[in-house]
This record gives sequence, structure tokens and C-alpha cells, in this order.
Amino acid sequence: MAGDLGRVPFQKMLNDFPVQVVKLSELPSSSSYQTHRHSFYMLFWTIKGKGYHRINYCNYDLLPGTVFFMHEGHVHQMLKYPEDGYIILFKQTLLDDYLRSNPLDEQNGLFDYFNRQPFVILNESVTAVFQVLIPLTAKDALNEPFGRSLNIELSLLLFQTNRLFTNPNPIQDNPQVDLIRKLRVLINANFHTERDAPFYGRALGLPARKLNEITRKHFGKMVKRLVADRLLTECEALLGGTNMLIKEIIIELNFADNAHFSYFFRKEKKMTPSMFRKRMHDLQQNRTD
Repeated sequence: MAGDLGRVPFQKMLNDFPVQVVKLSELPSSSSYQTHRHSFYMLFWTIKGKGYHRINYCNYDLLPGTVFFMHEGHVHQMLKYPEDGYIILFKQTLLDDYLRSNPLDEQNGLFDYFNRQPFVILNESVTAVFQVLIPLTAKDALNEPFGRSLNIELSLLLFQTNRLFTNPNPIQDNPQVDLIRKLRVLINANFHTERDAPFYGRALGLPARKLNEITRKHFGKMVKRLVADRLLTECEALLGGTNMLIKEIIIELNFADNAHFSYFFRKEKKMTPSMFRKRMHDLQQNRTD
């Protein structure tokens, strides 16, 4: 298909190790300056200087003391690296290990795929934890076989980081945690074609009204809004990070026609799809000039 040439490229890990710790001054390439998606999870800790990057087309400053968490599949682009810091890359299996021990963290706080504040500011005690654990994690990540110590170190970093993130409505019982996790999986798998609550309610064995009550309590949003958020992220990714024609994007995302697509995008972003694409391309061009 012609549109396949325009997909947002996936950035792979630097090697086959399940965890990699990279000091910013030792990064091997500048590929992150191009819009890409991750095939891994990432913690980005800024120690010194100021940088800038985009996650799902939202701009964020990289300031000393901040730690960003980025999901597998997020659209990412570096604009400027800070002077000093660390990047920790890790695979899905290690996040799964962490969540088995901390099930209430699944799709909660920083680990919520739809979270629009994907960072925390470290306090003094958690900074001390990072200062101790990052060198240990870097050392253990280079050794084979990968033992329990590596899992413990990464788990402590994830645990301490997410505890700094304030979630006003945490879900406290496992059945609802599992329900929200399944809903997230379903939305990610079906948002191209299924936009309404009844589909997701049937898939989860709940009336749409009940499912909306749960999502409104936890997220302040109904199911249809959660699907629209995911759809918008994909619209932005295809417009800003690919050379796909508008008509190809309309087909890819199952909009009825150009008018339907334009109406949805203008309502969400207060600009036309073409205006958004031009703005993203201009920003990319300005960075490379």
C-alpha cells in the first residue's frame, strides 16, 4: 500500500538487552530528532541544563530534576537535549514484572497511556534514590544473565517515580483495575473502527451506562471521550509524522469522508488538518535549519 511508506517509524532499542541505561553525553545518534515511535518504554531523567521534546505532539521542557515516562508506541521527537542526564530504556517484560507486584499502578498515574502530564519533579529523597540506583542499573544491565537485582532496581525507580505523581481518583480494588486495563487494551485495538460505549460495554460484559459511570469516576470522561483522545493522537501522528495523503489518513482511520475528518480535527485542535501538518513540518524545518 502507498500509505505504508508514510508510517511513523519505530525506534528500536540500541541492542537486545532488556534494559539499557544511556548517559546523554554518550548517545550514539541523533535519530530521535526525527518524529518516531518507541518500541520500548523509557524513563528520561534531566540532571543539568534545559532541553525540549514532544510526546504525542505536546511540547514539554526537560528541566533539571524532572523525570519523564514514555510508553511503547508514543510518538516522540527530541528538539534539544539537556546538558546532562540519563535515559533508561526497557522492554515490556520488565514492566509486566513490575505490574505483577504493583497491580494498582497499571494504567494509573504516569503509567496511564493517555496521561497528558507524563512527568514528575523529583524531591530530595527520590533524587537520592536515582543517584544510587542509576549507576547500579547501568552496571547490571551490561551483565548476563539478567538477574533479580536488575528487576529490583528498575522496579524501585518506577515505584518511587509513580508515587510522586498525584492521581486524584485512584482505583483501589482489583476488579476495577482489571476492567480499566481491559478497556485500554480494547480502545487501542479498536479505536479505528469502534467509537461508542456500547461496543466496549458488550466486550467487557457491562451495560454502556455502567461503563461510563466507571470511566467518569476515574478519568472525569466517558468512554466516547477516551476513544476520541486516542483517535486524536493517531490523527496527529499521521499528519505530523508521515507523508500520507489526507485521503489515505481518512481511509486509515475510518472516517466517513473529508468533511467528517476535518470537523473532528477542527473541533479538537481548533485548526484544520492541513494547518496542523504545515505547523509541524515548519517546526521540524526550523529545527534543522
